[in-house]
Formats: sequence, structure tokens, C-alpha cells
Amino acid sequence: MNPFFKKILKGYIIIILVYFLFLVILTNNYFKKQILQIYISNLKNTCYSASLPITEFLLTKNYLKLNEFINSLKNNLQIRTTIVSPDGIVLFDSHYDKTKMENHSNRAEIIDAKTKGFGYSVRYSSTLRKEMLYVAIPLKDKNDNTFAVLRTSYSIDELYKSINKFIYRILTITFFVCILVLLFSVFLSSYFTKPIEKLINSIKKLSNIELNKKTSFSTTDEFSFLEGSFNEMVEKIGILLSDISFQRDKLKNIFNSLQEAVALINKEGKIVLYNKSFEKLCKITPIENKLYCEVMLSYKFDEIIKKAFSEKKNLTEELNIEEKTYLVSCSSVSEEEIIVLLYDITSYKQLQRIKKEFVSDIVHELKTPLTSIKGFLETLYEEINEPQQKRYIEIAIFNTNRLINIVNDLATLSYLEKLEEEKNLSEVEFEDVNIYVILDVIKNLFETKAKQKNLDFIIDVKTEIKPIKADRFKIEQSLANLVDNAIRYTEKGYVKIKVEQDQFETKIIVEDTGIGIPKEYHKRIFERFFVVDKARSKKTGGTGLGLAIVKHIVNLHRGKIFVESSPNSGSKFIVILPNTPKIS
Repeated sequence: MNPFFKKILKGYIIIILVYFLFLVILTNNYFKKQILQIYISNLKNTCYSASLPITEFLLTKNYLKLNEFINSLKNNLQIRTTIVSPDGIVLFDSHYDKTKMENHSNRAEIIDAKTKGFGYSVRYSSTLRKEMLYVAIPLKDKNDNTFAVLRTSYSIDELYKSINKFIYRILTITFFVCILVLLFSVFLSSYFTKPIEKLINSIKKLSNIELNKKTSFSTTDEFSFLEGSFNEMVEKIGILLSDISFQRDKLKNIFNSLQEAVALINKEGKIVLYNKSFEKLCKITPIENKLYCEVMLSYKFDEIIKKAFSEKKNLTEELNIEEKTYLVSCSSVSEEEIIVLLYDITSYKQLQRIKKEFVSDIVHELKTPLTSIKGFLETLYEEINEPQQKRYIEIAIFNTNRLINIVNDLATLSYLEKLEEEKNLSEVEFEDVNIYVILDVIKNLFETKAKQKNLDFIIDVKTEIKPIKADRFKIEQSLANLVDNAIRYTEKGYVKIKVEQDQFETKIIVEDTGIGIPKEYHKRIFERFFVVDKARSKKTGGTGLGLAIVKHIVNLHRGKIFVESSPNSGSKFIVILPNTPKIS
């Protein structure tokens, strides 16, 4: 007997048992209630029929006739009759000595009869020692006053016995019907489960990749349709598996041909998937299902993986392995796995180093000659009187100053880049910096320059600004670069410095009404030598390095800088500095 057949059969048995139990409870309660109501109605009718002669006998005090009438009810109808006074004293009883009976004023049927005109109750009679049904009505005189209560009662023990016999017969018939239904259910279950059992066996074969074997149910109903659909599905699965196998091999070849090292690592630290490039980096082979810390003997790599799992976000960091430098990129594939890519950036880092050394050498080699050239040009300018020649020397001095500014800015930028790359903050002098003092310095430096262009120079500080931890000189330098740019690229309107502060950050906003910056350049303007308007930059003496310097100063302070601008709508440079940066 297969499990599926057992489940169906068990279901049928449970349904039949529940139905049988429900029928027992429902039949028992229903018949008892219905037959009890019939007996209540009969006793009620008997009460009303007997009330007229009993009332007459009581009012005329014809107790002989009364006894005869009550005894006739007892003998003919097996009904017990009791007459009770309004105060509960038993006046007559057909089955028991009235003098030995209790006061009936607290009986439910007596109370209801006096108050509602009719009452009944079912309870155990301590007098007769059996379960009784009591029905009572009031007896009234000609003035409609209740002078007694007539109560009839009937033993319901016999009633219940009759009901139980009737119910027993019904349940016996029902039981045999249930047995027949159960036998039919066994047959029906077997009929339906045999094709399903065949289907299960076919699915087991399918799981064993036996795709060439087809299923036959030998039926002409819905199972024949299922047979055809299943065999068609098996055929399609075979085609799909072949295609998947081909694609898998293709992806595996591509995966292994990647120069970048790739590995899939689960939460337990095991290497689930990897390519040949990753395997070459490992000290131990084979590496499948081994812990990454066993095969990659790098403390920094261990830190990166743990950080990627804990932060659950994309992570990119540099990693040195022997003499090579790799850019490690971690991305979450799921809650349990991350994919790790290692890009070899050794050549790029060497180029960067060569570029920095070249810039450093250029700065060193050009600084002294340019200073000398400027000195000689200024001396020559003083000694020459001819206006045309003076004009030529002025142009030479202007361009020499521009070259000197570029060299100085390059030196500053190289210095800042070195600090940022090495994360060396020992040369950044963090101290309590009063923003108001810096604003006064900037005002003294640029207010006159702004007035020369008929620009309003505005400092807007509406709330109290507390000192922050920063390098005062570098913050002054970055703010000076931003204000200098704002004045240089603004022809009319104003240049405004606005400062806001909350519990954690200080926001410095340099706003102008100048030419603005197209949105596509918002990120590039912080690159070295990038200028939006090259002609204006040459004319005004800009080096294209000012914003790059500002960006690196802000980064050293663990801050952020961004721009809000559009053409002909001015620009707004926003610098956000932490009040107390994390410098460890």
C-alpha cells in the first residue's frame, strides 16, 4: 500500500467518522428537543382542558368530584396532577401525600405560571425520585384573580428511553451505510492512486535522468491527458537539460578564461565557486569547499570579507599580495553568499606613482626658474619706459604668474593626494577652529576684489556657530578657492557665504549668481585641470586645480562636497564637515 493511497484512505475515514459523530450529536439533541416540545404542548393542552372542571370543583368545594377527576387523569393518561395555592402550599396531589410535600412557591414553573400565565421546567423530582417534565397554568375565579395553580407533570425517563431506541436504530442503519461508503472509498482510492503511483515512479526515473522512458497509464480519462502532457514535458526537459549543459560548459570556459580572479564565498567562509585566476593566487590547492582563510594567507583579505558580510553592501578596497596590488570588489549575491573579484591594478599603481614622481620633479624643477624669470621681468619692467615694450613685459609677467600658480597648486595637490592615499593625518593639524575668524579672513581677502566687479559680498550666519575640529589653514585655503572661483565667474549680482550647523555637522555654502555649470560637468569639475570655460579660465588666470584641492581637503576632514548649478542660474557649492571628524 503506497503512502498516497494511505493518505487518501485516511482522509475518507476521517470524513466518515466526523460525519458519523456529527450525526450522533445532531440526532440526539434534535429528537430530544422536538419530542420534549411535543410533550410540553400535550401537557399544556391537558392543563387547559382540565382547568375548567377543576376550577368549578374548587370554587364549589366539591372535593369528591375533584379527587375522582384527578385520579382519572392519573389512571388514563399516567399524568401526575398537583394543585398549589398562590402562596405555594400544595392543596392536592395525585401521586403523593400533600401534607408531606414542601412549599412549592420557589418552583420555576409555579413562578412563571403566576407571572407569565404559563410555565414549564424539566428537573429531578425528589418526591418521586425520577426526571420529570412540569407544566403549570394559573386557575382564576370569576373576577380574574388567581386563586390556585394547576400543575401537570410526566416522567420523561420513559420518554428518553423511547427516543434512545429510535436514535439507536437510525445510527445502526447509518453505521452500515458508512461501512459501505468506506469500502467504496477504498476501491475509488485504489482506482485513482494507481495512475498517480505510476506517475511518481516515472518522476523518480526522471530524477535519475532516465529521459528515454515514457509513462503509460492504460486509461482513457483525464489521466491519459496527463500521460501525454507528462511525456511531452519529459521530452522538453531532455532538450532543456542538453541546452543547459552546453551553456554551463560555455559559461565555465568563459569564467575560467577571465584574467580577473573571481570566487563565490558563503557565510561559513567556504569557497563555493572560483576560477583559475583565483586558484593561482592561493597558496593551497585544491581549494573547493575550503575556508578562504586557509588558502588566502592575507589578514587584510580576511578583514575585507568579514566587512562585506557584516555591512551587506558592495565594497571596494585595495589589497597587496606579495609585490602586486589588487582592487578587491565584494558584492552580495544573497544573504548567505558574496562574490569576490580581484582586479590586478599593479600596472595602474605604477603609472600613478610615475605620474606623481613626474609631477613632483616638474614642480621642483620649474619653481626656482620661474621665480627667477618673474624677478628679472619685474626688474626689466621698471627700467623700460616705452609703453609698447611695457605691455609685452606685462603679458610675460601675467603668464609667468599663471605658471607659478599652476606649479604651486600642483605641489599642494600632490601633497594632499599623498596624505589622502597614505591615510596619513599626522600632518593635518586638527584644532578647535572658530568659523567666524575664517570668515573674517576671507572677507578681508575678497571683499575689495568683489567690489571691483560691482558684486555684493554677503556673509550669512543666522545661528550661533560653535568651533569645530579642523586644520584652520586648509579650511581657509579651500574656502578661498571656492570664493575666488565664484568671483572669477560672476559678472553681476552677488557672492554669498552661508554657514549652518547642527549637533553633528557644519555646512558651508558658497553661492553666486554667475554663469553656472551644466549638469553633465558636476562630477568632473573636481578633477585636476578640468575647466568648464577654458577661454575664461585663461583670461582670468585660473589653473584648473582649485576645486581638486578643495575636494582633497574636504576628504581629509572626512567631509563631503557637491555642487548645485545650471547654466545662467548661478552655482552653489556645499561643503559638509563633521564637527568632530574621526581621524583614527
